[in-house]
This record gives sequence, structure tokens and C-alpha cells, in this order.
Amino acid sequence: MAEILPEELWESIKQEIPEYIPSPKGGRPRASDEACMRGILFVLKSGIQWNLLPSDAFGVSGVTCWRRMREWHEQGVFKRIWDNHLQALAWADGIDWSHALIDADIVPAKKGARRQAKTQRTVVVWEANDM
Repeated sequence: MAEILPEELWESIKQEIPEYIPSPKGGRPRASDEACMRGILFVLKSGIQWNLLPSDAFGVSGVTCWRRMREWHEQGVFKRIWDNHLQALAWADGIDWSHALIDADIVPAKKGARRQAKTQRTVVVWEANDM
């Protein structure tokens, strides 16, 4: 599974993951962050369901990967990883901006449209069938 998350990539990603502070009450040991990231990347790349992730191959369950992904998303981990790697590519001239596209969802509407047009309601008319 090394091809999913090369060691060099993991080294740059793990800096952005906040240190986990265990509960003073104790509990089950936390699953490896690297194993969770590998599982997350595998699910996102392959499109399988979280519960179908082969836990024996990754050393972590799909549900644990899903929970960790949700936790990291709420902490802004993925945004920081994205920003750092985008910045590194820009510094290395690794982005060809001549082929950049902007999705229409992020461009404001012309003339400032703020709401959808009202939908015309239809009236149901019950009439006798003259056949």
C-alpha cells in the first residue's frame, strides 16, 4: 500500500496533523494517523464504501478512517495540506496557469441575483371523464 501514500508525501502531511492528547480516563489506544490517511486515500481514490475497506490490509477499519477524516476536516487539516502543497508547486514552477479553469459555482452571478425565481404553482382540476 506504499504507492497510495509515499513516504515523502507522508512526511510533509504529518506536520499538519495536530498532536492527539489522550483522555485522562484512558481507553482504547488510538489508531495510527498514517494508517488512517492511507485508508482515507484508498477509499477516496477507489470509491468503495467506508465499511468495505479491508482492515487487515490497512490495519484500521473504514469507520475509524471516516471518523478521523471528519475530525481532521473540522480541524482544517486538509485545507492546510492543500495550501502547503499548492504553495510548494507554485514555488517550484510546477503549475501551468495557462490552463487554469474557474468553476461557475464560485463566480458571483451577473446583476447580483441572490435568490431563485418563484415557481409557478399548478392547480389540479378534477373533471368527469366523458368516455
